[in-house]
Amino acid sequence: MMKNIFFVCVLFAINLNLQSQNYYWVFFKDKSQTHFNPYEYFDSKAIERRIQLGVSLYDSTDFPLNEHYVQKVSKLSKEIIGETRWFNAIAVEATQEQIIAIENFTFVKEISPISSEMAMCSNDSNNPDYYQKEQKELVHAQLKRMGGEHFSAAGIDGKGIRIAVFDGGFPDVDTHIAFKHLRDNNLIVKTWNFPLKKEDVYGWNSHGTMTLSCIAGIDGTQKFGLATAAEFLLARTEIGIEPAKEEVWWMQAMEWADKNGANIISSSLGYGDARYNPSDMNGQKSLVSRAANMAASKGILVCNSMGNEGDKESWKTIVTPADADSVLAVGGIDPMDDNHTYFSSYGPTADGRLKPNVCAYATNCKVAKPGKSNASFDVASGTSFSCPLVAGFAACVWQKHPELTAMELKTAIEKSADFYPYYDYAYGYGVPQAAYFMFPKISVVLKTFEIEVDDTYIIVKPFDVQKGDKIFYHVEQTNGTLSTYENIEFTYASNDTLKIFKSSLNNKGVLRIYYKGYVEKFTLNDKDIQAIEDEKMNKKTWTFVPNGFVSDRRGFKSPSTYGVNAIHYVHPYVSWGFIIPTTFTSSFNIGKSQSFNVGVRYKGNIRKWYSMGVSIDYSNSNIHFKCPVNWVFKKDKISIHSLNLEFYQRFRLFPTEGLGFGCYVDLGVFGTWDFANRRIRMYEIPEYNTEVVQTTKLDNALGWGFRGRFGYGIISIYAQTYSGFFREFEIGVQLIVPIGQ
Repeated sequence: MMKNIFFVCVLFAINLNLQSQNYYWVFFKDKSQTHFNPYEYFDSKAIERRIQLGVSLYDSTDFPLNEHYVQKVSKLSKEIIGETRWFNAIAVEATQEQIIAIENFTFVKEISPISSEMAMCSNDSNNPDYYQKEQKELVHAQLKRMGGEHFSAAGIDGKGIRIAVFDGGFPDVDTHIAFKHLRDNNLIVKTWNFPLKKEDVYGWNSHGTMTLSCIAGIDGTQKFGLATAAEFLLARTEIGIEPAKEEVWWMQAMEWADKNGANIISSSLGYGDARYNPSDMNGQKSLVSRAANMAASKGILVCNSMGNEGDKESWKTIVTPADADSVLAVGGIDPMDDNHTYFSSYGPTADGRLKPNVCAYATNCKVAKPGKSNASFDVASGTSFSCPLVAGFAACVWQKHPELTAMELKTAIEKSADFYPYYDYAYGYGVPQAAYFMFPKISVVLKTFEIEVDDTYIIVKPFDVQKGDKIFYHVEQTNGTLSTYENIEFTYASNDTLKIFKSSLNNKGVLRIYYKGYVEKFTLNDKDIQAIEDEKMNKKTWTFVPNGFVSDRRGFKSPSTYGVNAIHYVHPYVSWGFIIPTTFTSSFNIGKSQSFNVGVRYKGNIRKWYSMGVSIDYSNSNIHFKCPVNWVFKKDKISIHSLNLEFYQRFRLFPTEGLGFGCYVDLGVFGTWDFANRRIRMYEIPEYNTEVVQTTKLDNALGWGFRGRFGYGIISIYAQTYSGFFREFEIGVQLIVPIGQ
């Protein structure tokens, strides 16, 4: 009976997995027999943007889908989830048999599976006590770091610019005091809840309320977002547990924002290791990246957070759609020391393009906090907040310079950043500066260091070094990528020099150095390059005087192939289960029988949803017998020590945030060696009024069995059936000990 239950569970798990892989994009070959009137479809702001920027009102990507095609596919699908005009496709839920039938339609171009999860780019670490103590300084810092006071002094507040914000909900935005000015002036133009297909977005995840407040929030007379007079489109696209549909909703929100006249999109969302590999972050793999580029071609500036993967060794890099070429990707820095925030993702893209483009504060940012009082504020951390800060900045720039196209605006914001023309993969070009747009006169930047060269080194001699000063440098290769970059902080006032091996500039590399606002470029001449080749110095790349510097090179490490969502992963685990023997005679009554396991497991990813692996564990099992009253034996127990070797395959039903294991089913076969086995009996000798314990050594034994697990995150329920000492069925709980990300 127990065996039958076990195999029913296995079949159910397999069926669950098959059902989880049933979302698809169905792309059509054409849009024949469709009709389109842009003046009926588009908001007047969208038409105004297209005319101003020279974008056609009759672009075929805006035409509706062929309704006949949609209806034909709909009849063979379980559900139509959504559609995209831009890419001439519909998203469907369908079985494998239905998809095969849909593929046979002559109007179907291709079918692509959807299996993804959107992640919010926040790493919240709210601290109300710290906020109460430091609120004025924090708000002042998050806007002042961008020179926001220059916009405010000139009355520039994003007026006339329409910003679409994508998030998981906007609770209390319709009542919170931070947004009263938006409600009073009717600046929330439209809202749409894509998961529920209705206008109400004022609930669910508070993340959206916090990100919106970094664009337009006001606390009394104090602004903590720069675009307080902008217009807003609020789209709920995220529910947090949906493994596939959120990509569809994000796509739909993009087209909805375009249709309703958005100038800027602020998205603190992204797809990362739950679906993709680091090599996929090339701006072309994901449909959302291609959609972001499409939006830019239609005159929209798309701002997207880099992600919070910087401290994940198996990822570290950017999330999509921030990898799109036309997206203004925003990284995070810490207001305490202006250093790259440890959790903010690093660039470049998989194909070597610069990301992030710029950065802003992402730690201890002031945000509106939903709650009963509707007047609460807090601090929060995450690249989720650096992105809307820059989106509000961009709205002010566009108000000041309405003649700019979206791509011209993106470039101008990059040039305004305080490191430009220096850049690296942690800071991009640095933090955008309002003064660049408000005071366009060319200013003279004083030289802050000298460069000397000897036979081995390029020697950088900074002037007036004070404790805490930072010097940045990178080496750019001829293909535009960086072979190295470094942020070095002086630990005390000194006259130390930075020494860089000349060999690091071999193959015509370009050295750029940034120090206190001054940037200088250096290259080797042909004679030096030839000398390096002759002397075979290529193994030497960089160095510095260690007594005077503290170096930060965290971001230059490539993502590791080891980690929860990487190719390889190893972790320990512990288990506790109950043994249910089934082969004893009726004279044996089984008591409380348990098993304790400790082991280590290897998992190798073949696909994001499928992996294979091996585990080895030690177990101690104790089977107790209830002895009848008339028996001489009062206690009877078999103790079994085992080594188990399992080979298994894992089917991930859907990914989750957090530790990254997701919801999964494991199916495996294992062998067991029972050793050091003992039977322990205790009986009484009445005439001596004593108890005697008898221990009998049992033979070693080999066995095998089947094992299945159903898990969510680090906890799973397991069941196994196997041969051996009286042991036939076991069920219990297993806890994973996560190591590394």
